[in-house]
Amino acid sequence: MNFEISLLPVLGGYWLLTHLIPTRIEARRQSGYHLAFQSAAAGLVLWVVAYAILYGIEHWSCSLMHDFLGAGIRADFKSAAIMSVALGFLSPFALNRLFDHGKEEERVAAEYGDLVELLVADAIRRSKLIEISLQSGKSYIGLVLGNTISKWPEADLSLLPTSSGYRDRDTQQLKITTHYAPVVREYLAGAQGSFDSISQQLYDLRIVIPRSEIVSARLFDPELYSKFQASAE
Repeated sequence: MNFEISLLPVLGGYWLLTHLIPTRIEARRQSGYHLAFQSAAAGLVLWVVAYAILYGIEHWSCSLMHDFLGAGIRADFKSAAIMSVALGFLSPFALNRLFDHGKEEERVAAEYGDLVELLVADAIRRSKLIEISLQSGKSYIGLVLGNTISKWPEADLSLLPTSSGYRDRDTQQLKITTHYAPVVREYLAGAQGSFDSISQQLYDLRIVIPRSEIVSARLFDPELYSKFQASAE
């Protein structure tokens, strides 16, 4: 048994884990050691399936099917290892249509207790404003334009700001100091070109926030904020 041949199922398992939607999303959160062991386990499963297929072709197929498919096919370790790579590479193309990418991202985030990602996904789905408080004390309120947190847990968040401010050190009360919404509306009113061109101009106004800088996040309701401010005064 060649060592190189024994690595083929592992390669198939790694490809399967990193390209099948449910396991691909989870693999981004795994350490290298965990992913290596999981690839070996997936490769073993692929090898068993491949061996079973080859064994069935060799021993249980009808004579016509055997003549067409089974000539020269043997159920041995090497043949099953080679077939396991093919299964690992082809399976994602066949199975990914069964999964909803957004739902799988939320499922994995829930399993890992990633409440920030769940909140961001909810804000995107419902087109809600979100407030992000940073380690510096600065707070930004706006619409989420891009969420790479789901692609990598320590990635960034891009926001179209509508306002910004800070949280009081003692009371943690939000104080809004700058309003961007009027400027954004004026900017868009003068924008010209195609939809894609205007979208790009809108995207140029974004701010990018590193995940590591986020202290807290919440959905933001301007009317509710105004009522709280009025009652506080």
